[in-house]
Order: sequence, then structure tokens, then C-alpha cells
Amino acid sequence: MKDELIERLANIEHNRWAHWQKYLHSCCIKNEDGSLTIPKDKVDRWENQIKTKYCALSEKEKDSDREQVANTINAIKSYYQNSKPLGIIIAGFGAIGKTYLGEKYANMIDMESGNFRYLNDGFASMPIEKRKGTKLREPNPEWPQNYISQILEARNYYDFVLTSMHSELINFLEENDLPYILVFPEQGLEEEYAKRCYERGNNKIFTEHMISNIKKWAEEKIPFMHPKELILLKKDEYLEDVLKQRNLI
Repeated sequence: MKDELIERLANIEHNRWAHWQKYLHSCCIKNEDGSLTIPKDKVDRWENQIKTKYCALSEKEKDSDREQVANTINAIKSYYQNSKPLGIIIAGFGAIGKTYLGEKYANMIDMESGNFRYLNDGFASMPIEKRKGTKLREPNPEWPQNYISQILEARNYYDFVLTSMHSELINFLEENDLPYILVFPEQGLEEEYAKRCYERGNNKIFTEHMISNIKKWAEEKIPFMHPKELILLKKDEYLEDVLKQRNLI
């Protein structure tokens, strides 16, 4: 059950309890030491109600219980009628078009991991793709918690949250039973993806490292992941293409 719904129901329960306590105190005799004494007629009445099963209560007494249940049901209905479904996390390999989608569609956000994994001090004027593979960037000590928290927050505002495939993120998602879609290229597309990297401004160090991961991750990483769906991109195919094929955009 969602934390927000629990809080709403807990608020109703507290108000119900506070209302009862206020009524109970009003029925009591206040003693000099501040303690309260419940009159005998109230004790007899409430003890009798405690022993009585719901089906044997009077209609008036049942109405009191029904009113409390109705408040809870209305709160649950309101929550599910007004709650927007959380955005879908799409963890994808590099150069599949995540940045392009984040810029094109208002209901998508590209969570560029480099903005969270590194401090990027002194690199603000350098395009993001050119920063990748640069050895001078200082690691961010808040990684990966800063990345994960922003991804979870983004799900409240976007239909699709596009992320990297970093092990720290995937492990967190799976350990917490959070569904995600995994998008990865088919084998044999190294030349095509190298071209994509160079065209978007990546340097040789980053490009060669990323391309080497296509075969390596397909053999050592992908088989041990448990995504809601694994999408393998074909030649000349981008993330936008497969999302359109599934009528998601």
C-alpha cells in the first residue's frame, strides 16, 4: 500500500479516536487529582456493547459503525480516483535515443547519469556528450543515492523516466521490487553504435568502452537482470521506434 494512502487512513483513524476520547471525557466526572471517573450507567452500557456482536446491535448503533467505515472507503476511493500512475522506468543502453526523447516529449525525462555520478565542476560549458570519457571529472560522493532518489521522484511527474543501466540502479530496482523496462541492442551492432557515439560527440575512449560492453553485458549482465520487459533494438532502430510500436507514444 502506498505511503500516501496509509497517511490518509491513519489521519482518519486518529480523528476517529480523538472524537471518541473527547466524547468519553465529556461523560466522565473529573476528580481533584485530574483523573476521570466513568459513571456507572456509561460503564454498564459500553460493557454491554462490547459483549454484543455487530449483527445484534440496534440500527442506530450500527449506523455509527457504518459511518466510520464509509469515511475510510471514501478516502480509499478518492486516492485511487485521483492518483496518477507512477511513471515507467526505462533503463537503456547508451546511444538509443533517450536524450532525444526527453527533449521531444513533455511526458518523458532523460535522467543523464553523468550529471549525478560526477560533480562536473568546470565542465558546465562543455556539452554533456563531450564530457563522457573525460578523466578529469571528480566523482560525486553522493552517487548512486542522488541518482536513485531523483529517478523515484521523477516518476511522480513523468510518464516515462529514462535512465542508465548502471548496476547500482538495477540492483536497487530489483531489491525493492520496482518494475522497469530494459532496452539493449541486438548483438552485432557494434559498428552502428560506434557511429552513433561519434556523431553525438563522444570521444574515442568512451566510445570504445561502450561498444565493448555490448557483447560483454549481453553475456555477463543481461542474463542476470529481471526486467518487466527486455527490448532488443534491431539495426537502425531507436527507443522511439519501439515505444511507438507498442502504442506507448
